Amino acid sequence: SDELYALGQSWKERLKYVPSSVKDSKGLTALLVRPDGFVAWATESKPDVSAARKSIERWFGVVQHKPIQ
Repeated sequence: SDELYALGQSWKERLKYVPSSVKDSKGLTALLVRPDGFVAWATESKPDVSAARKSIERWFGVVQHKPIQ
């Protein structure tokens, strides 16, 4: 989704957004896979960006935004 892509851009140094189609999605519409291969977050409906952000922050850290100069 465009929302998840935009969210992932804040972590682009640590996170790679990969849009894809699969033969059998098992009902999932989106998922976050940790570097060790475990699923950290998944959804069967429209992605809840807030829930995705919480999971990303837990596994990839909070992004420190630099002040605009």
